[in-house]
Amino acid sequence: MKYSGSGLFASLVGATTVSGAAKQPVFIHGANNSQSHAAAAAHDHGGAVVYNYENFDFVAARVPNKAIEDVRVDERVSHIQQDSVVSLATPTEIEQVKKNNGRGNSGNGGGSGGCSSQPDQRMPWGYDRIDADLVTEATGTGVNVGILDTGIQSDHCDLTVTGGTNFMKGSPNDYSDDNGHGTHVAGIIAATNNTLGTVGIAPDSTLWSVRVLDQTGSGRWSDIAAGLDWCMSNGIEIISMSIGGSYNDSVATAISEADDAGHLIICSAGNGGNNEDGSCEEENMTFPATHSSTIAVAGMDEDNQSDTFLGEYSSLGTAVDLLAPGTNVLSTYLGNDYRQMTGTSMAAPHVTGVASLVWETMGASLTNEDGDSTTAEPNDEIQDILLTSAETVLGTCEEGAGLVNAAAAIDEAVTRSN
Repeated sequence: MKYSGSGLFASLVGATTVSGAAKQPVFIHGANNSQSHAAAAAHDHGGAVVYNYENFDFVAARVPNKAIEDVRVDERVSHIQQDSVVSLATPTEIEQVKKNNGRGNSGNGGGSGGCSSQPDQRMPWGYDRIDADLVTEATGTGVNVGILDTGIQSDHCDLTVTGGTNFMKGSPNDYSDDNGHGTHVAGIIAATNNTLGTVGIAPDSTLWSVRVLDQTGSGRWSDIAAGLDWCMSNGIEIISMSIGGSYNDSVATAISEADDAGHLIICSAGNGGNNEDGSCEEENMTFPATHSSTIAVAGMDEDNQSDTFLGEYSSLGTAVDLLAPGTNVLSTYLGNDYRQMTGTSMAAPHVTGVASLVWETMGASLTNEDGDSTTAEPNDEIQDILLTSAETVLGTCEEGAGLVNAAAAIDEAVTRSN
């Protein structure tokens, strides 16, 4: 397990009021890994199960304050854990991209309104910096990418969202975004390669919107676990989480289960800042980027913006795996618009996009003719390719294996798949 700062932070919750009684949101782990025992204990002590997960042997529940200790000592229960609130630490919005009078005009382009008024396509600096422009043989076709975030604007002119689910209030089918963060992340990964706005690293990836945070960017760890559970049950190969907070044992278990099942999980390192001294002594990364089964991504500046290339906002620690562009990143935004935003929340989806390109390239070598995996853990193969092919930029622990490089990763994938 890696040590435990990202686009999100968590705090212990207070009591909530459910059906007129003050209740605590908790995870309940059943004795002998029995989920039914955990659920029964919650019910018998006046609680209610919120999530009965398909792939994990624990439940999320609301239990009356006065019954917490009774549940804890119930012989059917192994242990309980607080279900904390997770709140989005919004990346800096550098600027709303300047609007023009219609397509064909120069400028960064703003696109509020219909698709006919969208600006001409412009390549983000990060796309070029990680050599995604040199990749012609892969676009992410056939690779399912789940974005656990605030949702995605599914009718954005520059995005194609296949489907998703909602764990916030409202219909499970309403996985739209009313915050903007999730839509921005989605565009970095897979903005459509058309003539509009911008382009994603892997534009033909199959995007799934998994809404685990509300309009304010808040949710609970139980919602994050629900998102992971949904991805596992729906065959989502790559899971992108530009979120984070304090360590949670139940979510750590969920991540380990997802990793063991072959899912690749990519997380932002955090926006806790750093000393830019090459030491990595900050150790201020947030969970789940600190989990050993995730790829943790730190953020970098454009080459001409910093002596070190390292983003001053980026959290650091020995758990960093890769570096990726995170400063002034152009991507899709609410209202058919575009924004430049800064944070490791923007860095992680660059790696997610490259992972999608690599997964497509490895394709046939990862499964046999029956569609079964030819390797015990295909996600580990993809991760190894990403780290092996990374470009050394800083030459310090601050960058982990280095700057993710799309072209080099594809070359490595082709070599291994032949």
